[in-house]
Amino acid sequence: MARPHPEDSQRVPDISPSVQKHKVLVLDDHPTVRSVLGRVLHEHGYEPINAASVDEALGLLAATKVAAIILDVKLSGGRSGLELLTQLEQRTMPDSVPTIVMTGVALTDEEQQRIADHRAYLLYKPEGLTALVGFLHQLTDSAPKHI
Repeated sequence: MARPHPEDSQRVPDISPSVQKHKVLVLDDHPTVRSVLGRVLHEHGYEPINAASVDEALGLLAATKVAAIILDVKLSGGRSGLELLTQLEQRTMPDSVPTIVMTGVALTDEEQQRIADHRAYLLYKPEGLTALVGFLHQLTDSAPKHI
């Protein structure tokens, strides 16, 4: 009977797969919303990247490849998250990056048309985080992480 070599017993095989999480940009001016949404995304296997303004979001997108974008419409300072859609179009952001517009307010017909024109998806905040995560899984072809 062959005896194992002493060095073999000290080697621990690396069996943990190197899983790269999908990065998701979250644009919302409320820190609590960013925090809660970030926690939920992280729990479901995503890496949230938070931005509080359109300018911050553009800076992050210039430096980071993301699998999806989640943005709020109404932001402080009189700017709209929909401005990000226009900026991305002007910067020739790949169409393959799905964008989910989340809002808790009623949108004007013009705002809804802008969302449709940019091929973004519209979810109302009352639909809940479960609906958001399920939809994000579909958009990024990510299998749900079982907790």
